[in-house]
Amino acid sequence: MSHFAENIRLLRIRKDWSQTELASKVGIDKSLVAHWEAGRRKPTVEGVLLLAKLFEVTVENLWEVKLRENNFFLATQEEKD
Repeated sequence: MSHFAENIRLLRIRKDWSQTELASKVGIDKSLVAHWEAGRRKPTVEGVLLLAKLFEVTVENLWEVKLRENNFFLATQEEKD
């Protein structure tokens, strides 16, 4: 099961980026980011690789791991403190 929609939203918020800012970094329209986050569309393979690089996560973490339930955000918060 893919957790992409939730993960992309959480990672974007963690970076403090708007949908428009993420879209600009990826080179797509903002509406496509909204579709990703709503689970209505999926990115291309190239898009997934770029997103993983931008968010500094593996493709597996971006796609398959439910980051919220795997202490991903807790660990990153501890790194900030």
